[in-house]
Amino acid sequence: MYNYWRTNWKKIILGLIVAAGVGLGLYLSGLDTLPQASFSLLSSINPPTSADRVLVIAPHQDDEVLGAGDYIQRAISAGAKVEVVFATDGDKHGKKEIRHNEAVIADAKLGLKEDQLIFFDFPDGELSSQTEYDQFVIRLKDEIKAFQPTIVITTLIEDEHPDHSASGRAVKALSTTETQFTTLFFLIHSDRYPRPIGDAPEKYLLPPLKLTDEYDWEVFSATEGEQTNKRVAINSYRSQMSLSNPILRQLLQSFDRRNELFAKVIL
Repeated sequence: MYNYWRTNWKKIILGLIVAAGVGLGLYLSGLDTLPQASFSLLSSINPPTSADRVLVIAPHQDDEVLGAGDYIQRAISAGAKVEVVFATDGDKHGKKEIRHNEAVIADAKLGLKEDQLIFFDFPDGELSSQTEYDQFVIRLKDEIKAFQPTIVITTLIEDEHPDHSASGRAVKALSTTETQFTTLFFLIHSDRYPRPIGDAPEKYLLPPLKLTDEYDWEVFSATEGEQTNKRVAINSYRSQMSLSNPILRQLLQSFDRRNELFAKVIL
């Protein structure tokens, strides 16, 4: 019993926190994610190395920065090969060219060159339709075969945006026991997540209570310089940070945190 406790004490305590949250109705009173004090109980993800080949699949232009901007910077600094695939064209509101240009500018802040960015240009908002999804899986399979990643990063299947969920489903469909890459999923759109919402760069990004039992969540702590660069990159998406859309602006600001958060899957 002692050995079991010594090996699993962090998971046991996290489980007790979740159970307490459910039992006391803390979700209804505003505690929708693990409390800030639980950050130290989450495991840290292994940093990328020079031997890694990191493929980031972003449903839209900005998701790569929000979910993995710190990780991308660390990978580049370590000498890893990095490539970003944008699944959709970002043209839902007629802003394809604007968002394309913003992606080039924003990702340059992370250390990415334009030839490291690949635009699949599937219609924004339609990636989950069967025809588009099937074609997306085919193109993504070819890209994975060509790039040979050791790490694939994309959005979580449970993400409430259909394009994000489709990206997660596609990666899961292509992940088999024969593939030799680690998959890291990040979450962007979920009810009452992140918390706190908006500009709070001193806070930690923590998983929603409703998904703590579904995955082993791991954190990637940013250096001060990485967080600053990520903030600049987020602000470079000017079309998404407009004061005329305060809800979207607040959402993007919510990912300027002291860490990034990943659900890790190894096959």
